[in-house]
Amino acid sequence: MMRFTTSVLGRLGTRAAVVALAIGTSVFALQSPSMADDNFFTWCGSADISCQAGVQVSEPTGQDRCITANVGNTRVCINYTGDIMFVRDNSGDTHSAVGRVVASSGVSDRWCRNAHGVGTWARCNFDWVETAQKDVYGGVRISSTEARTNYLWSFING
Repeated sequence: MMRFTTSVLGRLGTRAAVVALAIGTSVFALQSPSMADDNFFTWCGSADISCQAGVQVSEPTGQDRCITANVGNTRVCINYTGDIMFVRDNSGDTHSAVGRVVASSGVSDRWCRNAHGVGTWARCNFDWVETAQKDVYGGVRISSTEARTNYLWSFING
């Protein structure tokens, strides 16, 4: 919240100070672009689903396994102990690449979106239940209500 001292109020006047306060409050109330990107599917607001707009990275680090999906030629890598998913967009099809982990307990569905374009990697940092069975999928986001993915592999770390 913005604070005005008596000297600032004296120079600006009461109306100007109120306008400046209103503008400052409005700026802080706006949603950040990255927060908006986390709702790339209509189901992302559900309590048992976690969606993350991946942070662009040069390449995966510490990954335990990587497989390329048939759908969209999307490459998904998982760092098991770090609970990290990496997604590479290998197709110039105009669709964002997505990775998905479905878990048997805890948050059941995690989505990682790479909206950075063809040839890029994105990283999403999740926190999943280590002893849960996890199924990994890769594919593309078609729209806010549709994704096409295929199953890649399963794992349990714990």
